[in-house]
Amino acid sequence: SVFQKLISREPRESENEKVFIMGKNLDWEAKLKAKKYHIETNDMDYFAKKYDVKAVPQLIIINDDKILYAGGYSSIRSPSSREIEDEKIISESLKLKKENSIERPIFGCVTGRAERKLIDPFHLKYK
Repeated sequence: SVFQKLISREPRESENEKVFIMGKNLDWEAKLKAKKYHIETNDMDYFAKKYDVKAVPQLIIINDDKILYAGGYSSIRSPSSREIEDEKIISESLKLKKENSIERPIFGCVTGRAERKLIDPFHLKYK
């Protein structure tokens, strides 16, 4: 999982890595803080509005207030932690400094209410 991958390494010192947690997960917060990650917690709608997050888990790379990358962590669904390409994507995005020069699909759950309403207008999955 992405969480396991993050706690298996240290945050990159040259970047200000921040982990956003939707909802409350005190165990995750404690483990990530112990590794010296910066943490921000809030609800799904907040992150959907602030960062245009449509699904999670999602990697977002921001440099000079410009989103360089917003996408998945891997090319495959349900990757093991060794197949999560976060460090590679971060390095390449910062080197290229071009928006969306790297693409990875997002395999995950839909976030905000507006997105849930679009994919589930009859409230069959999301109440």
